[in-house]
Amino acid sequence: IIDGEQQPKSLFKMIKNTYEQTPDYVLSAYKDNAAVMEGSQVGRFFAAPDNGTYDYHQEDAHILMKVETHNHPTAISPWP
Repeated sequence: IIDGEQQPKSLFKMIKNTYEQTPDYVLSAYKDNAAVMEGSQVGRFFAAPDNGTYDYHQEDAHILMKVETHNHPTAISPWP
């Protein structure tokens, strides 16, 4: 119900519909209250496992978003 009017879809179905209509850059969604969005190439230094020297490495760095509205405190909460 929004502004006193029954809606054809539940709030969760409305949210999922947004993803279904525009899934661009979404690698994973609606799994364990999390989503993974496509990130970009980043450069990092890692120690080589065989000799311990640091080498520069390029790789994709994706973005993880996790929301748990049933726990408190959370990043999204109706109370301070």
